[in-house]
Amino acid sequence: PETRFPDNTSTPGMLFPEHIRKLVIDSKNDTCWHLWSLLRVPAFAHVTILDTRPTRVQPLILSALDAHLAHRPDADVLNLSFLPTEEGPRDARRLGFQLCTLETSNDKREGVSLRAAYSAPWLDLGIGSSNPYRLCELLLARIPVGRIRVLQITMQMGPDNEWDGEGVLYLLLPLQSVKFLRLIGSDAGIVCAALGMKPREGPNILFPLLTELRCDQMYPTKLVRTAATLLSPIHIA
Repeated sequence: PETRFPDNTSTPGMLFPEHIRKLVIDSKNDTCWHLWSLLRVPAFAHVTILDTRPTRVQPLILSALDAHLAHRPDADVLNLSFLPTEEGPRDARRLGFQLCTLETSNDKREGVSLRAAYSAPWLDLGIGSSNPYRLCELLLARIPVGRIRVLQITMQMGPDNEWDGEGVLYLLLPLQSVKFLRLIGSDAGIVCAALGMKPREGPNILFPLLTELRCDQMYPTKLVRTAATLLSPIHIA
């Protein structure tokens, strides 16, 4: 597909690789984010940017994301992960942020669940952060959350996890169109706690259109059992 780019003479230092289909930048520092911010790749390209230490250039990352999404606002699937970083302070976490597109406009295709009907991520960010909650909040504010119908969350926060159900509730509340939810990891039960809560203000509840919930590799905690009771009309795999 044809992609229009701004005139590079008006943006000093920018690079416009018009035919690139796959971009992968992996570094142990903020070099990857500086380089990504200088590139304007076509909308059809698959982009993977990864670091291993807490970033110090969060505004740069957000700006680069805005520029990238300006040409590709069609995400239907969001994968979030909160995992320990390979390097850095003990309380640091690596936020994974992936966007995909459903391969069909229908909720079901020949009996196949939504979870099997989407493409490989066309945007894959792995960002080290000492405050992944706030960073995730800022990233969500930059995508068309009303389009997201499939959500996968992987959580393994470790012994320093200070998140609670209410915090997760308000983080995920903008995702009102989610129909399929998959939870993975030992700490993902905190999302189950959020499912049983109602915001202090406003009529919204978390995931009002949810029809399918899948839980993998989770401890059978009280949070999970409570959610199963509350979500009895929903198919839980």
